[in-house]
Amino acid sequence: MGETSIEEDEVTAHYVLDASGRPRRMGESDPPPLEQEPPPEPHAPPAPPPPPRLWQPRDMIGVTLAGRYCIEQLIGLGGMGAVFRAQHVVIHKPVAVKVLNPTYSASEVDLERFLREARAASQIRHENVIDITDFGYTEAGQAFLVMEYLEGHDLGILIEQEGRVDWRRVVPITLQICAALRAAHAQGIIHRDMKPDNCILVPREDGREQIKVLDFGIAKLLDERREKGLTGEALIGTPEYVAPELVRGKEPDPRVDIYALGVVVYTLLTGELPFQGVSYMETLHKHLSEPLVPPRARAPDAEIPPELEAVVVRALAKDPKDRFQRIEELSAALLSFAPEFALGIGSPTGREFQGRDTLGPLAAVGPRRTRPRALAIGLGLGAALVLLIALLAWPDDQVDEPARPTEEIAAPAEPPPDPPPVAPTPAVEGTTAAEAATEVDDTAGDETTGDAGEPGEDRDRALPRALSRARFLKAVSRARASVRQRCRDKGLPGMKVDVKVTIAASGAVRGVTPVGTRAGSSLGVCVVEAVRKLKFDPAQRGSTHRASFEL
Repeated sequence: MGETSIEEDEVTAHYVLDASGRPRRMGESDPPPLEQEPPPEPHAPPAPPPPPRLWQPRDMIGVTLAGRYCIEQLIGLGGMGAVFRAQHVVIHKPVAVKVLNPTYSASEVDLERFLREARAASQIRHENVIDITDFGYTEAGQAFLVMEYLEGHDLGILIEQEGRVDWRRVVPITLQICAALRAAHAQGIIHRDMKPDNCILVPREDGREQIKVLDFGIAKLLDERREKGLTGEALIGTPEYVAPELVRGKEPDPRVDIYALGVVVYTLLTGELPFQGVSYMETLHKHLSEPLVPPRARAPDAEIPPELEAVVVRALAKDPKDRFQRIEELSAALLSFAPEFALGIGSPTGREFQGRDTLGPLAAVGPRRTRPRALAIGLGLGAALVLLIALLAWPDDQVDEPARPTEEIAAPAEPPPDPPPVAPTPAVEGTTAAEAATEVDDTAGDETTGDAGEPGEDRDRALPRALSRARFLKAVSRARASVRQRCRDKGLPGMKVDVKVTIAASGAVRGVTPVGTRAGSSLGVCVVEAVRKLKFDPAQRGSTHRASFEL
């Protein structure tokens, strides 16, 4: 009566919790299961950052490095970096700046190589070596070198433009490269990458040409131990200019630069590389085993003097013992072809030599002695120019190190009725050209009148005026067996070497010069060494003869 009634089934009904946790009456069907949300997917990796922008060398134009060097122009680009023209902001001096690219700057090995160039060049300090004046890092951490700025082009471009270069121009260029290498070797530094691209030809205001050698980046400092971290056992260098012993894994010494320079000179003279394969390995194999085609055979119309060819062939000997042992010897062999250079006039251009005859060794006069390393020169009456020239030097077979040079000379072919000027005696290491000139004068008297210090007029009358051809050949015939025995492992049966032998009045051999294609070969050098030890009959004056030796 007015009260709210509850139905019995509501009161007595039993409730249970369904699967979702909600109450429901017992007996009621379960509600349809709820759709379960798919499990969350694992987090996707973050998107990779955009690749770093490649280094653009041109972006450096206008940048000032180290607060001093304002980059103005890109002038060169290579695998390891770029070279710019810049200006010192204080003194307004143009300089060249070589910047290592970011990848190499981050590499310890490559950075060390880059620094090596700076250290090597700063030690040498020579007018034919590019001068490195500063070093630093860009704000991005890239290493850079500051060098003198040169207006010129490298010898590689010269070869591309001219094909081959007249020998009268090549010789002064080569002498300047020799001077640069001589200065480097004196500091215990081997270049190891001598090639045309590393020799800059700079025209001077007087019309002459100056060479600057650069890129000592893989130079070997002889007083350092092998840098396993820098080079390990890898062969480094440019394959067309690599000496055979480096291909064999030998330690470098100055003779590897002599070989590479021989390749440079050969290429300048002929317009072609002496050894070039279709692949890196084929080129190296040719250096090891392929016979050299002499320059005159490769370029028969280039009018290369035979004596100059002999110098180049010897520089390219495959056995380092058969090459010039020191760069000074190569310089001495070349000086006879460029006397103006020896006088300090400078490096003549090819135009200044046009129309001249081949310049061979000239007689020396003048008893004056000068300081070591000085060149003995004399100016005769009239317009005659006389100059002491040291020629080809032959190595010692018994050592594998740079040997004491023994320089060879040329002399008049036959003695004239009156006493002629006598060619210079070979200078030994430590003897200056001027000292050698004095010895020549003294010896000239000996060859005419007998041994110095003896009033040998009666004895002189008993001696023949000069060693006869018959007596020369008789002595040579006696020596042929011993020469063959000494040199049998230097060539094949049937190989022949022709030599020109200059003999003093005393009968001693004064000089031996190989003639022909065997000059500079292992066999040719061996024969020269053997003939130098021969003794001939004395005469009133010296003479020159030719002989052949066959295995």
